[in-house]
Amino acid sequence: MKQERSRDFWIWMLVAAAGALGLVFGLIGWSVHHAAAGVTGGALLSDVLYSTLLMFLADGEAGNAAPDNVALHVGRFLAVAAGLGAILKTVLMVFADRIRRWRLSRLKGHVIVCGLDEKGRAFLHSEWIMRDMMGERYPIIAMTPDPQPGDEAWCRGYDIELVAADYHDIAALEAVNAGHAQRIIFVGPEDQKNLETALVLDMVSGVRAKIGKSESKEREGALKAYVLIDHLEFWRQISQSDAVERLRERLEVYPLSIRDVAARQFIWEHHLFAVARLRGQERVHMVFDGYDPYAFSLLYTMLPAILTTDLGRTRVTILTDRANARDQELRLVMPEIDRLADIAFVEHEGSVSPSLMQSVESEVPVTAVFLFAQSDTVVLERTLALHTAMTRTGCWRAPLFPRMDSYDGIRSLTAPLDGSRRFHDAIRPWGLQSASCSVSVFEGNAEFYAQSIHTGYVTSRHEQFSPDNSASRQESLNAWNRLSETKRQSNRRGADHIPAKLASAGCHIPPHTDMSVPDGFTLIHRDEMEAMADLEHQSWMAGRWVDGWRAGRPRDDARRIHPDLLNDYDGLTEELKQYDRNQVQLLSDQLLQRTDKPTHSSIRHEYWLGIAEPVGGEADEQTLAKLVETVLPTLIAEHPDRFWTLLCRPAQGCTSVLTPAVLDYFSMQKLPHRLILLDAGTAPLATGLEGHARLEWIVELKGDAAVSSYLNNRARTIIIADGAGDFSGPALIDASRVQP
Repeated sequence: MKQERSRDFWIWMLVAAAGALGLVFGLIGWSVHHAAAGVTGGALLSDVLYSTLLMFLADGEAGNAAPDNVALHVGRFLAVAAGLGAILKTVLMVFADRIRRWRLSRLKGHVIVCGLDEKGRAFLHSEWIMRDMMGERYPIIAMTPDPQPGDEAWCRGYDIELVAADYHDIAALEAVNAGHAQRIIFVGPEDQKNLETALVLDMVSGVRAKIGKSESKEREGALKAYVLIDHLEFWRQISQSDAVERLRERLEVYPLSIRDVAARQFIWEHHLFAVARLRGQERVHMVFDGYDPYAFSLLYTMLPAILTTDLGRTRVTILTDRANARDQELRLVMPEIDRLADIAFVEHEGSVSPSLMQSVESEVPVTAVFLFAQSDTVVLERTLALHTAMTRTGCWRAPLFPRMDSYDGIRSLTAPLDGSRRFHDAIRPWGLQSASCSVSVFEGNAEFYAQSIHTGYVTSRHEQFSPDNSASRQESLNAWNRLSETKRQSNRRGADHIPAKLASAGCHIPPHTDMSVPDGFTLIHRDEMEAMADLEHQSWMAGRWVDGWRAGRPRDDARRIHPDLLNDYDGLTEELKQYDRNQVQLLSDQLLQRTDKPTHSSIRHEYWLGIAEPVGGEADEQTLAKLVETVLPTLIAEHPDRFWTLLCRPAQGCTSVLTPAVLDYFSMQKLPHRLILLDAGTAPLATGLEGHARLEWIVELKGDAAVSSYLNNRARTIIIADGAGDFSGPALIDASRVQP
């Protein structure tokens, strides 16, 4: 990048160096030449200077010099090169603007970002990263009507071409050959202006299609336009217009909501149902400290995505000012929200007091806390204050998720969720512009799964169901780029519910999973299909409810009334049940990729293995030998291709002995596993495992009885070495009594 930024400087330095060397060699060479001709004194000096200057005008006299006058011959070539270089560079500078316009008008396959505010820069930076990762060199164009100081230098630093022009103008878009770009991203501050710009782009595309119709047919794929729209409801109302329908005939138009992208990212990176399970909770309880459009998007996206078969109704406590007014606004947009979750708005401003924390947690333990504020500084201050309050009072003890635009420079103050041992120490900013303002994220795996679900639906409609010529059904069979936003969102809801389905099927989902599974993997057994299809129907209904639909007859898409919301799964017709079964089958058969070489990123069924350390903290060598030679090999052989979660109940004040042996054995066998330490809170942990590489969480419970209950409810097998103890339910293996 530095070389690109200083290219002109180095060209002029090269010309100057050639001129200086030509001057030096010329002076030396002409001195020798004129001295040999008998010129002396003042005449010699003037003749040398005059002849040297003539060299820069390509005067041919130097060609008559003696062959052995090397300095003169070298000097005349350097002088001519310097002179021509200076002339050529000057001409290029004079005509640079005209040459640049000619070059821009002939670009193809480039990317255009319209807007250069903070979001525009974030999109440009993500495009630069994507281009670099792909190893390609297609141009990236930044368009803005009013460049600010520093914009040009910033763009040069990333090899991005800055064009100062009003991108609402057809001529400006024509000037950068917008009709032949691979994608255009509109990131202006106003939804209406962004959409108007897309409509102008349609005119540009139409002009290009008329000029080169045959060429446009040969282009690979349609031009894609991404329109930044903060309020998707505005897009839904306008997307059914004739203007947008004509727009879709020539290019693919996608509304881009940064808030929705951030919420979907969060769902795939952080599984709150898994946090609730690990913490021994029966429901997911989210607390929102503050409320803004990001909070609404998180509610909209999260509620249908975290439904599982083993957790109860989600609870959301929202601490905000104007609580009653905001409650009414939410219920106006989501009139059926009470069917899905328990939502409570609590009037609150300022710091969260201990009494408020106790009140919020009195009925349902808190799973996660989200913080929202107008500035990153304020939200960070509140996050750190709340973390201190949780540590001091012992309330909530939940991971904190502040919504921030950027947290560069304060990373040391935050801890990623997958890098903390205790949940209340996990502070993970989300919704960062650097992560959300990206087409590659918008079109990432989650969007691919949504499109795959739509393709599977269309295929099943043609293969399994009777013809349905209703307008709504026919519209749902359109290609992805022609679908209404409501139906796209429905497919995205199905994609975002994949992690919860996998968890409900007993799977462990590694961070950043590649969705691969071992050969022979079976997601569910035949007798489990109806329960999973029921879960899919619940998530579908939840998606409709957060989208503002109501139950009723007859169906009315304009008023968002749907008869299938009247019935739970058991009340559906067999044909409608098959839709839900198909969703589950699609996940099992197509979205999960079988491989004979699974990795630690692969999805596997999870086996929860409890380990109760001996009360005295000791185990003889014979017991440990039986453990690694008989107990573990037998257990693993009975349950192959599993992900192993080891739940360790430490002995109070004693170093663990069984758990290290199990960990060493699993590591030697290269089996995927993790360690969870159960802290009864009655004494400081002294297991010797607090810094172990496989330790993922320390789960805080209240007393030894709570630890035993936790193991009874979650472990399928418990390994002990000092008798049965206080365990019941799961299979018990006393390693000290196993016969070799």
